[in-house]
Amino acid sequence: MAHGALVAVLSVLVFASCTALGISSGAALNRIHQGQTPEEVHAIMKCQPDYRRFTEDGLEQWEYRFNQQQNGDCDVVLISFRNGRVASMETFPYVAPRHRGPMRR
Repeated sequence: MAHGALVAVLSVLVFASCTALGISSGAALNRIHQGQTPEEVHAIMKCQPDYRRFTEDGLEQWEYRFNQQQNGDCDVVLISFRNGRVASMETFPYVAPRHRGPMRR
């Protein structure tokens, strides 16, 4: 039982890292604009992205996840850079796949 409680507490701490650093998605995101540098975005977001990726056509994307729930649902912010500047930003809810149990015939 203690192991399960420890895992739950650690999960909350890990998933809430950006929020604990003062990031409320609304206030910070309103300050992100096209043309900003990665350094400017980092100064606003106050934490490293949860995921980074690069596309073949030269786009760099930073993905932040906020409001992580125990079931895996969260809010996603995807910031795309082209030539070292913000090109676009998307925000959307992510709904984690649900386990439905074994298939019955």
